[in-house]
Amino acid sequence: MEYSTNLGWRHLPLASLISDCFGGAPTVIADDANSGALGEAIAGAGRGADPFAYLPLGTGLGSGVIVAGNIVAGAHGAAGEVGHMAVHDRQGPRCNCGRRNCVEAWCSGIGLARRAREIWPKARLAGGSPAPRDAAAVFALARLGDAEALALVACARHAFAVGIAALLASLDPAVVSVGGSVGLSEPAFARASFREATRLVHWATGRRVRLRRPQLGGRSVLAGAAVLAVRARRAAVDGPMHA
Repeated sequence: MEYSTNLGWRHLPLASLISDCFGGAPTVIADDANSGALGEAIAGAGRGADPFAYLPLGTGLGSGVIVAGNIVAGAHGAAGEVGHMAVHDRQGPRCNCGRRNCVEAWCSGIGLARRAREIWPKARLAGGSPAPRDAAAVFALARLGDAEALALVACARHAFAVGIAALLASLDPAVVSVGGSVGLSEPAFARASFREATRLVHWATGRRVRLRRPQLGGRSVLAGAAVLAVRARRAAVDGPMHA
């Protein structure tokens, strides 16, 4: 593992450490986005869709790309990582990755919580109710018609749409699925972001790509991990693994 943004781990030989703990068992490391994408591609929203893109929007924003049943990692292991591309420039809020104005910094759970603390620095709103301190509270306040919360959600929606559009333009997927804690709890937000994204790309993709809700829910990652485990075992017996 080269770097884990949220855990702060750097250059940790995690696969070898785990393998050693289990007597040298074949071990594969994949992030939640890639594992979730594989799970949904094999047994969920991505069945029959090629290419398929899965975006878990929760604490952060990940992305997994599946082509012909396999994870597309890219030359540097960062294929599809639209969460850390800039929205317009690098002059905005700082992201967990250390850079500024990433898509993730605007639309993820952590990003929305940080923006909320900036907008409402006091613990209570003018009316006496608690100030939003997480994504769920921001969305709840927006549904009540609060102007500042609505503006914050609108910024998050646009940033997420920019990220989705980048995937649509580069991958031209048949199906996109949005999971993660925020994606699953705020389906209307996911749909609105997707609709905006389709208006930012070539008409052939924008008209035909489909958004499907994850069918495995919170089990997407575990399903993908199970597929990787089976493939790792087969590779150890039969030859190189394709994942």
